[in-house]
Amino acid sequence: MILNETAHPQTAPRARLADAATPRRPLGWLFALLAVALVAAALTVIEELRDPMAFPIRRVTVDGDFRYLAPANLRKTVADAVRGGFFHVDVQQVRETILDEPWVREATVQRLWPDTLHVSIVEQRPVAYWGEHALLNDAGDLFVPARASFPPSLMRLDGPVGTELETLDAWHHAAARLRPLGLELAAVSLSERRALTLRLTDGALLVLGRRATHDRLERFVAAYQKMLRDNWMRIAVVDLRYTNGFSIRERVAEAAQAAAGAAKPARAGH
Repeated sequence: MILNETAHPQTAPRARLADAATPRRPLGWLFALLAVALVAAALTVIEELRDPMAFPIRRVTVDGDFRYLAPANLRKTVADAVRGGFFHVDVQQVRETILDEPWVREATVQRLWPDTLHVSIVEQRPVAYWGEHALLNDAGDLFVPARASFPPSLMRLDGPVGTELETLDAWHHAAARLRPLGLELAAVSLSERRALTLRLTDGALLVLGRRATHDRLERFVAAYQKMLRDNWMRIAVVDLRYTNGFSIRERVAEAAQAAAGAAKPARAGH
C-alpha cells in the first residue's frame, strides 16, 4: 500500500550554511584593521607635512644666458631666500628676491621633486647709458646696477623721468637717417621742455628743438648732402629750430685758425 506523505524540509543544510559563513568574520576584522592603519598613516603624513621644514630643499639649479651675472652668486641668493621645505617654500618670494638684482630682467622659479628649486633667468641687455647712473634696455626700461659693472662704449641718452621710451625712439630714428651720410650718434638728450639735441661722434651738435623734429632732421639731411659735407669738420653746431632754414656755428679752433690765416700779410717774392 502506498501512503501519501508530506515532505518536510530538512534543517541540516541550514546548519551547514551557517557553518560556511562563520570563517568570513575574521576577514571583516582584517579590513577594519587595514582601514585604521591607513587612516593612522595618513594622519602621520599630514602631521609631518605641517612641519615647515619637512622635505628640505637640498639643491638649487640656475639656467640662462649670462654675460653680467654669475650663476654661483645667483644660486647663493636663492638658497639664502629659501624658507621652508619643498611644500612650504614661497616660490613667489624667492622670485621677488631674485628680481631685486638689477641685472635680472625676468625670473621663473619651479619646484622639482623631491628636493630641488630650479630657476630660469633672463638677463638684462643694456643698449644705452641713461644719464650718469643708470642703464636702459631695449624695451625702454631703466635699471641701476653697480657703476663698476657698466659695459663700455654705449650710447648716451638723457631726459626727464618718464621719457625713456620717447628718447629711445628718437635715437633709433635719427641713427637710421644719419648713418647713410657717414655720421654716427654719440648722445641724444631731451630737455625738461622736451627739446631734442643730437651729439655726433665728431663732436658736432644738431639742435632740433621741441616740434617737427623729424621734418627738421630731414632738412639737415638734405642740406648736408648739398652744401655742408665739404666743410663739415669746421661746423660745431647746426641749429634747425627755424621754420624754413637753419643756422651754423663754426668750431672755435677752426674759425680762429681761418681768421689768423686771412690776417697774415702776403710775403713779397725775391
